[in-house]
Amino acid sequence: MAQKEILKTVKLCDSQGNLNNSAIGWSKNPVHKINLKGSPFRKKRWNYWAINNSNLSLTIAITTFEYASVGFIYLMDYKNNEFYEDKEVIPGSMNVYLPDSLLGTNSFNGKKITIEMLHKNKEVIINASSKKFKSEFFIEYPENYESLNVVIPWNEKRFQYTSKQNCLPVEGALYTNNQTIIFEKNSSLASLDFGRGKWPYETFWNWATFSTYISKNKIGINFGAKWTDGTGMNENAITYNDKIYKINEDIKFIYDKKNLMANWTLKNSNESINLKFTPLYIRKDRTKALFIKSKFDQIFGYFNGYVQINDKKINITKTYGCVEEHKAKW
Repeated sequence: MAQKEILKTVKLCDSQGNLNNSAIGWSKNPVHKINLKGSPFRKKRWNYWAINNSNLSLTIAITTFEYASVGFIYLMDYKNNEFYEDKEVIPGSMNVYLPDSLLGTNSFNGKKITIEMLHKNKEVIINASSKKFKSEFFIEYPENYESLNVVIPWNEKRFQYTSKQNCLPVEGALYTNNQTIIFEKNSSLASLDFGRGKWPYETFWNWATFSTYISKNKIGINFGAKWTDGTGMNENAITYNDKIYKINEDIKFIYDKKNLMANWTLKNSNESINLKFTPLYIRKDRTKALFIKSKFDQIFGYFNGYVQINDKKINITKTYGCVEEHKAKW
């Protein structure tokens, strides 16, 4: 069943801070005006950037849940199957700035990690530093670029706006392990996971993503499952040469929940999507404190198979990316 496409600017919330029904749907450009208010400790905000080249995946991210905030920088080296990470958790959100707008400055100022993400109309500049890392990146928005922007409605008081932006050209430098790694613009791509919403206490999700070049064509996926069940919406789409192709069908994540390092299968019912994921490394993040409990597993590896856009079948061969399983009471 087709999901409603939104074509003009709309406020996410009404005057009471509840979900505006007119905002439910998806768009090819960020037309939602985010205006969260109320619901203390239920609001969650994050900016998650992944920067990739043929051998490396660097993540720079800021999240805040109001009662706590996290900044993290981590690097997956696919060639050598090595992983490096710096992470800092701070109470509250006093030293964190994540505005509702996609534009502007986002920042995390901890004792161990500092991150600044400056969003302009056609460019994002990211500076991040920690014990293991120092980096500066310049991300470009091509003319007429399209992204996936979705509102997921659990109910009028619990909802999420997400903007998934794959395959953005990026260049910059990362200093780590006593070496400087240059990310060239013609072989590197960046992806943004931007989230603003009011979440239920208990959550479960799967996620899969990659951005890559195939024969000089840019292609990326954003597939999700479980957390959108029963809402009438999903976050499934393919980015191909700066255009977004929405997938209305749900994607099935088939995997061994007792062994996340076994192979995964991602497919839909009409088999226009059929991907096998082979894990290489698992990042485990566990939190248990007071009323918070989180089990987060992010698995890095590679995809094989195919995706189909209209009548065009695109073969995917050993394409690096990641999948996730997240269970939380937060």
